[in-house]
Amino acid sequence: MDVVLGFLLGNLWRSAALVLIAVALVQSLRLDSAQQAAEHAEQRAIGAEALERSTAATWELHTLQLQADLGSCQAQWADLDQRSRDAVAAAIAGREKAEHALRDYTRRFTSRSQHCGAALVDAERACPELEGY
Repeated sequence: MDVVLGFLLGNLWRSAALVLIAVALVQSLRLDSAQQAAEHAEQRAIGAEALERSTAATWELHTLQLQADLGSCQAQWADLDQRSRDAVAAAIAGREKAEHALRDYTRRFTSRSQHCGAALVDAERACPELEGY
């Protein structure tokens, strides 16, 4: 019974570790997207200073480039946001699957404990050399 309980608890800890790893991955993805957004904001600020010193034609060209960069950043953020949501959903599904397996094994093995004990007693009676196992 100790071996079974150890096995089940080991799987529960592994599942919990996987969930924590997935959460860390999601946080890392969000931090990366925040850093990239900050870098793009800094680039836009530098671009804004250059626009103030440039001519009207250059200003228009830079404005169009910034709009394209903004669209690219927004698309990239949306992609990272969706990937992080997918990772969280996968981690939750994995946790639920592990919890379901734990409940199933627990239910199955706790109901058999009386039968297993009786079987061991019968085996020791039939073969005294098995005593102690």
